[in-house]
Amino acid sequence: MGELRKKIGMSFLHKLNFILIIALSLGLATVVQYRLLEKSVKTDVDTYVQYFAYFLFIFAFIIFIIFYIKIRAVLPMNVYQNGIVLKRRHETIMYQDIPTFYFIPYSDRRIKYLIVEKGNGGRVIFNTNHTGDDFVDYFQKDYMAINTDKFLEKIRNGSDMMFGVLSKKQTLVLKVFKTKNMVRKLEFEDKFYISKDTFQYKDVKYNWNIIDIDYDIQTGNIEIKDRDNNIIMSTYFPYVEKGEFAFNIMDHLIEESVKNEDKVEIEYIENNNEHIAITDNEVDDSKDMDENIFIEDKKENH
Repeated sequence: MGELRKKIGMSFLHKLNFILIIALSLGLATVVQYRLLEKSVKTDVDTYVQYFAYFLFIFAFIIFIIFYIKIRAVLPMNVYQNGIVLKRRHETIMYQDIPTFYFIPYSDRRIKYLIVEKGNGGRVIFNTNHTGDDFVDYFQKDYMAINTDKFLEKIRNGSDMMFGVLSKKQTLVLKVFKTKNMVRKLEFEDKFYISKDTFQYKDVKYNWNIIDIDYDIQTGNIEIKDRDNNIIMSTYFPYVEKGEFAFNIMDHLIEESVKNEDKVEIEYIENNNEHIAITDNEVDDSKDMDENIFIEDKKENH
């Protein structure tokens, strides 16, 4: 599993605090109620004490409900370099086996949910309120480290990759409602394609050697532009399937395109120089041949 990145779940101390509050409330309420039952004559004060006992019982019940919700909501897991162990489910999710993942944003800069699709078609929903924002950072970083070379090899061998993008309408609806049913059944309304030679968006293909990617680390804003500074696509990485991974792949392909361009230019210059050198030799040889013939002709005239 590699290096342990983070442990997520309710700590023992946190659980102990809840248990102590519930136990103290129930214990005090029971003692008060017992004292009241022992008394044969009730006064007005006893009536208020009775209400206080009822309050303690209700308070303990409310704390128990909160404790139960927290226990159910927080998915205990260990985050490793190569995958995630879901302890309650006794399940391991390896990064190399994840077909895709995507985000549901709070806003342009914040992520509410990370949804991971598993190889068997199931999905796991991680709530960043419980996992922390650093979980998303670890997840993306390790997913890219493990899968980038594998996906680049597929693209170089002729495969195309499609990435979904949340449309403006979808982002607005998800920011307002964000129901788990909507999150589970999300289908991207927009998309772009990556191949070995081109980036395709809205049925237009662009060669890698004519585009640039601007990525703002602080805001997550991404702009893809052509060499004339015209914006081809503008979005935020949480709105894109696989988040930063897609743009990491694109960076590699753009870099390779520039290197290939430079290589072709160098080969052209070298071939040109070689041709010039050969031509010069040919010219020199021709001069020698002409001189020899001329001399031989002169001898014959004598």
